[in-house]
Amino acid sequence: MARLVLAAVGDMIFASKIDGSARFAGVEVKFFRKLENLLLSAAELKPSMIVLDLNNVRFNSIEAIAKLKSNEMLKNIPVTAFLSHVQVGLRRSAEDAGCDHVMARSEFNANLTEILSGNYVRIRKRTADLAERDTEEIVVDKVDDLKESVG
Repeated sequence: MARLVLAAVGDMIFASKIDGSARFAGVEVKFFRKLENLLLSAAELKPSMIVLDLNNVRFNSIEAIAKLKSNEMLKNIPVTAFLSHVQVGLRRSAEDAGCDHVMARSEFNANLTEILSGNYVRIRKRTADLAERDTEEIVVDKVDDLKESVG
């Protein structure tokens, strides 16, 4: 079965680019303009991912994220959202609502095929996990060094 992505994107030119990248990656993408339709389709179709344009003025993406993540049947569907890189407050709102991955529109655009195919998020997550482990090991080493120098 082909990977299925549901999307709500306000910019039709960008939606066309997403559609083209999805076809190239062998991914089926369905676009939505209404929150209710997106939620009903998510419950029925069980997509691999939902993509939201946080700058879509016709679609309340923060509300969509909150509803998806508060619904027991839908909360495990990964949500990837994109926005202008300067919109720190909007980014924080999306993360607080439960969005799994929020990125700048430029990053989303540059990695579109990998994101839609599901590879980009896994690579980023794995890299983040490794960075977190390295940081923990460094902190432990520093604490042990401190104990030795004090003791």
